[in-house]
Amino acid sequence: MAALQPSVQQSSVQKQAIFSAATYQLDATKAAHELALQLDNEEIGFVLFFCSSAYDLEALGKEMNHAFSHCEVMGCTSAGEINESGYAKSSISALGFSRRDFKVSGMRVPLEEFDLHAAQLCVSSIIEACQHDQKAPISSNTFVLTLIDGLSPNEERFLVTLDTALGRLPHFGGLAGDDINLANTHVYSEGAFHTESAIVV
Repeated sequence: MAALQPSVQQSSVQKQAIFSAATYQLDATKAAHELALQLDNEEIGFVLFFCSSAYDLEALGKEMNHAFSHCEVMGCTSAGEINESGYAKSSISALGFSRRDFKVSGMRVPLEEFDLHAAQLCVSSIIEACQHDQKAPISSNTFVLTLIDGLSPNEERFLVTLDTALGRLPHFGGLAGDDINLANTHVYSEGAFHTESAIVV
């Protein structure tokens, strides 16, 4: 869940609020290092990334956690990535969000046991987190992003349940991919990749 400061939308003369990065390095250590160099800005408080499933995901998870130990990082595997050059494959694209302009809170939830009570706890937890160092009113300057294990049979039930708990908060997102192999899709949180899970931001 991200609370967006109104000035991000209203002023054209300001410091950068969103930073982008991309790497085609297939070695996990080199890829994470290259992204960290491109996103080397103390303003960044949250990083969202999308990566090819061609990577060694266990190694990449550890390297991303190490490279961005100063901020929260979430993401997922994808079926192609989009960066400033356009559509890409076998790469990682990432976005860094300024802690000055965004208050971002996220969590990973298991899909198998996600009922209405779990959804309400999830929503209340991320709203409470966004209220600390709040940038703008939650009701009018907040949106929710979900990244979901693309091969989970529980995806539709999860979305319906979460939407019920969210009420009028805007919500969008997508499914993790795996370069259209339809074999292994993962979401990333807490320094590792996971299956049968969703990321709620």
